Amino acid sequence: MTSSKKTKTILLVLLAVTALVAGIYLATRAQVPENTLAVEYGGKTHYADLQGLRLTEIHGERVNGKGETKPVDGMGFSLHDLLAWTLGEDFTCETVTVTAADGFGAEVSAAELQEANKAVLLLDEEDGSLQLIVFGDSDSKRSVKDIERLTVK
Repeated sequence: MTSSKKTKTILLVLLAVTALVAGIYLATRAQVPENTLAVEYGGKTHYADLQGLRLTEIHGERVNGKGETKPVDGMGFSLHDLLAWTLGEDFTCETVTVTAADGFGAEVSAAELQEANKAVLLLDEEDGSLQLIVFGDSDSKRSVKDIERLTVK
């Protein structure tokens, strides 16, 4: 077998394995109902009905990784309020991992949820998805879009 044929065969096998793994992952992944957000806490999954939350106006400036400020104007709610509404006022946590539908995620500490100069908010986007906004944070990697799941630890 020539090296060209070997290379093509290896690539086809890798492509088939990748497609199989992706198919298994998507088939076994728990689906989150529309207009809800999955909140994993204490070994259980709770579903927050987003239509039951009261949205408030969000205004401020976000700093990107380059140090540039960008205005944020929209409607949304605080992450702490969402967790308290879903889990009860007496919930405790060390961290909250915010995960998007594509698997990208970011972590927020309990201290940040309560810190006065850092507003940790979920912005309601025009398409109905949610975006994590942390005012006073220069880590633009934590600006997670299309949020699907919160893991409270």
